[in-house]
Amino acid sequence: MKTVAAFDFDGTITTSDSLYHFIRFTHTKRMILKGSIRLLPVFVRFKLGLIDNQKAKEAVLHYFFAGMDKGKFHSICHQFVQQRLPLIVRPKAIEKIRWHQKEGHELVLVSASVEAYLMPWAVENGFQEVCGSKLEIIKERLTGRLVGKNCWGPEKVARLEACVGALSSVCLYAYGDTRGDRELLAAATYSNFRAFE
Repeated sequence: MKTVAAFDFDGTITTSDSLYHFIRFTHTKRMILKGSIRLLPVFVRFKLGLIDNQKAKEAVLHYFFAGMDKGKFHSICHQFVQQRLPLIVRPKAIEKIRWHQKEGHELVLVSASVEAYLMPWAVENGFQEVCGSKLEIIKERLTGRLVGKNCWGPEKVARLEACVGALSSVCLYAYGDTRGDRELLAAATYSNFRAFE
């Protein structure tokens, strides 16, 4: 039986939300303040349960990244991985990743974060697969929308099974920290909730 270690990213491997840090990396404080004010109605509707997390995330992505050139965006993602992301990664999470590697387990990153910066980080850290939220690109420019569903909740299980096959046929270690990881943790052979805090 194959052994798979599936890791959530934000709050599990990192100490906080990586999209927030990515926006801080790509925009000035003034632009972020202006965006926060403009997006306030979206945040309120989300907190009240009037819109789901996908619509809220797409509103944020659209405001900050719609129209950006694909090449420029991917270049910024690589810079972010090298310069900012290491500052919020938990050392204990890296230790556990290294342990799974030594054991010969397949590593999969399963996250609602942006796949464009998850991918280079995951490759650098020995992951075989990345299941993240993909940004739509039309005519070489970002639209601010996601391709398919936000990789959260039940979608995490569906995306993981698309990568490794039926979870009933693998020995699964799963690591997560929020409601969005509940289904993934429930499907695991070994469930680890907030293991690195």
